[in-house]
Amino acid sequence: MTTPPAGISEADWAATPVGVKAGFLELVSQCQRQQQEIEQLRIQLTALATELAHLRERIGRSSRNSSKPPSSDGQGFKPPELRWSGFSGQAPSLTSEAGYRP
Repeated sequence: MTTPPAGISEADWAATPVGVKAGFLELVSQCQRQQQEIEQLRIQLTALATELAHLRERIGRSSRNSSKPPSSDGQGFKPPELRWSGFSGQAPSLTSEAGYRP
C-alpha cells in the first residue's frame, strides 16, 4: 500500500516496517468485517425483539381480555369460578352436585 491510511502521515507510513504495515492492514480489515457483523446482529436483534413482543402479546391474550372463544384458551387456563353472590334475592340451591333434590 503506497497511500498511508487516514490519520498517518506519508513520512510515518514510509518509515513503518513492512511487517508492521501488513499487521496494521490486517487489523483494519478485521475491524471492517466485525463492523459488518455487528450491523447484521443489530438487525437480527431488532427482528427478534419485535417477534418476542408479538409472542408476549399473544400469550397474554385469553377469552377474558380478547374476542377469542374460551375453547382457544388452552389447558393451562382456568375458567373463572362461579360463585353465589347473595344479591339475587334467592336462597342458594339445595341441589347436590349431581342435581339430586331431597
